[in-house]
Amino acid sequence: MKQDGRRQTKKDDVMALCLAKSDRERKLVASQQSPFKGNSTTKLIIPTKKIGHGYDSFATVDKQKVKVLVDYLKKRPIDQIVEGIYRALESTEEKLDGRCDDIYFPKDLSISALTSKIEAIQGELVEIQSYIARRPEASPSIDRRNNKSTNIHQQISVDKASN
Repeated sequence: MKQDGRRQTKKDDVMALCLAKSDRERKLVASQQSPFKGNSTTKLIIPTKKIGHGYDSFATVDKQKVKVLVDYLKKRPIDQIVEGIYRALESTEEKLDGRCDDIYFPKDLSISALTSKIEAIQGELVEIQSYIARRPEASPSIDRRNNKSTNIHQQISVDKASN
């Protein structure tokens, strides 16, 4: 009996504590209520609904969604899914190749044209050099009137060359 009396007093004390706590919480909540209750922007800034708070590993499994997923996987085996992915990748690769061709093909034509012009100019340069080498009046001197050599090993004075 003593224990029953003690348990009852403990229960009463706990109930009194809970009631006092709930009264304090009610008073606290009332004093902290927003003055912007009717303001719609406050509701947008501080939403009361929990929307999209990430993955909850303890949430119950939606059996309907699992059934739909299993049916989808049964109808389309993994091989078909992978094949579809690779088909999409190939078509994307072909599109990118086409775009690259559209960009680089004109540049390649320009480079080819420049290369052929360089080769033509080099050919003309060879012809000019061979023509200069075959000329009978070809002289080692820069000055055509003065056939003095520009060889630095010959020690000829400028004064002597002009006489």
